[in-house]
Amino acid sequence: MENNERRRNGEFVKDMSSEKAAEFQRWRMERARRRSDGRVRESERLSAKHKGERDGLRTDRDRLVTEQRKRFRDATRADWRDLFAIQRQERRRFMDAQRNAWSRVRFHFTIEEAHDGA
Repeated sequence: MENNERRRNGEFVKDMSSEKAAEFQRWRMERARRRSDGRVRESERLSAKHKGERDGLRTDRDRLVTEQRKRFRDATRADWRDLFAIQRQERRRFMDAQRNAWSRVRFHFTIEEAHDGA
């Protein structure tokens, strides 16, 4: 009653002493806790869902990269084989040219002529 009178006079009065007010506060706190718990559970559920999606994306990416590498390797296999054959021939010529001083000089001039002509 006293609080109502004070309210009528324009004063702000908060009823914290009656059983109703305490019950209301408990209800309000419980509601806030439930909402918070719900957000935590939803966050955990989404986190697990997103982790699964990321793992799936990584698996798909790794599979696609592996397939693309294999296709590229198969498509360029002949080119690499030819390049390695040319390199082996050049290495053999170079090693043969290193046997003595005269063959080293002749090899040097042969290489210079090849570069000048190119």
